[in-house]
Amino acid sequence: MRRSMLAGGRAVPERRSGFTIVELLVSFAVMALLMVLLAAMVGATSSTWRGTRGKVEQFQQAREAFEAVVARLSEATLNTYYDYEDAAGMLKTAANSRTFEPDRYARQSELRFLSGPGLAGSGHAVFFQAPGGESSDGAGLENLLNTFGFFVELGDDKRFLPPVLDASHARVRFRLLQYTEPAESLAIYRVTAADPQGQSRAWYQEGLADRGNVVVVAENVVALVLLPKLSRQDQMAGNYSDASLAPQYLYDSTASRSDPALNPRHQLPSVVQVTLVALDEASAARMSAVDQAALKTLVDGLFLSVGSTTDPSLPGYAKDLQTLEGFLNSRGLSYRVFQSNVPIKSAKWSREQKS
Repeated sequence: MRRSMLAGGRAVPERRSGFTIVELLVSFAVMALLMVLLAAMVGATSSTWRGTRGKVEQFQQAREAFEAVVARLSEATLNTYYDYEDAAGMLKTAANSRTFEPDRYARQSELRFLSGPGLAGSGHAVFFQAPGGESSDGAGLENLLNTFGFFVELGDDKRFLPPVLDASHARVRFRLLQYTEPAESLAIYRVTAADPQGQSRAWYQEGLADRGNVVVVAENVVALVLLPKLSRQDQMAGNYSDASLAPQYLYDSTASRSDPALNPRHQLPSVVQVTLVALDEASAARMSAVDQAALKTLVDGLFLSVGSTTDPSLPGYAKDLQTLEGFLNSRGLSYRVFQSNVPIKSAKWSREQKS
């Protein structure tokens, strides 16, 4: 033991510095508390990460479906040309060939573009032709035309189940469906030859009736909203708004208007604003049949008049979207809204209707 000398010559032991038992216990307690807090933080972070990753994965199918709709819609075409009309706007046909008197040279097309509410399924739908190259034997050329359609439907999936599963595995869900008419059975030319003025919608209704060419793009898509509109440049040039081109959302490329700036006859819309609302699987699974029916009724009653697209305090798109989100929030459902303005590549909007 080391000793130190006092002034009087007496030696005393030298004390060593160290921790007492109490200090050690306090240190261990602080360390334990810090470990508990750190573990809680790591657990919370991990839980948040897993939840976020789960939501991303849940909505991945909806995101891919939205991108598929946007990509296909952007390729819509009418392949327009100019031909003679008589004074009543009628084309020359076999029936009137002897009495037909040409009056003007006007834009024409055998193809069609139709979108809006009440066309198929629940809410909005869209049907058009595009160069998809789809054929029944899979050997089509990429530039072959197909008729495509997208719409939402509430129902069971019995017809989509593989043969090894019986009807007991069927689930009732909202689904985004795609209709694809193969190139070799394209009905559009046959229908428009018999109805050159474009009143018949048999060009998509006939093929849609048997559901043989309908597939599921994504489950749990509860609403698809399609708003055709002029480009921003055309709106500013004529003091028009998002609601001017299709005030009730309905866009029919066979329709005519007196205002040439808004006449959709044989013209594609410059832009289509696409909105898709999707639930995650957990939310969809816990929806009761009553809630599903209520949601379908709500969607069918919304997005019928464009109105204001930005101010939810006014009637129109913005208020309808807020109403739909309010319903989903009131049921505690997790959802995602996808939205994009889709320029139509083949659209060449013109104010000139004749030459």
